[in-house]
Amino acid sequence: HERSAFSDVALTLCLHARSARQASGMPPLRIIVMSATLTESMIQRLSGLLGGASVVSSVGRAFNVQTNYANPNRFLLRAANGFEKRGYLEKEVAKSVRNALFETDGDILCFLPGEGEIARATK
Repeated sequence: HERSAFSDVALTLCLHARSARQASGMPPLRIIVMSATLTESMIQRLSGLLGGASVVSSVGRAFNVQTNYANPNRFLLRAANGFEKRGYLEKEVAKSVRNALFETDGDILCFLPGEGEIARATK
């Protein structure tokens, strides 16, 4: 979703593979990049890197969103007092989702700080 070193390396490898295929007479490698967050200037720069590739855009839809945050003090106190226990994150995510389901009939999108937290919370 967000730009990272991994996505930059992956795109660089794709560009090198495309050049190598072209130099060896193999069929061209088609690279498709999709993003809901890139600005128009970033898309134009990326198009230039891809040899003037066509840019196809689609208008998205906006939805009203209500943002709720977990109480950060609860997390900071637990960490500062050494109360961090295995399974704590999973329990807190489950508790927050249950509360949100009780309070609304809409959908829920939960953001967590990293890949490890996401993997643990989805188990």
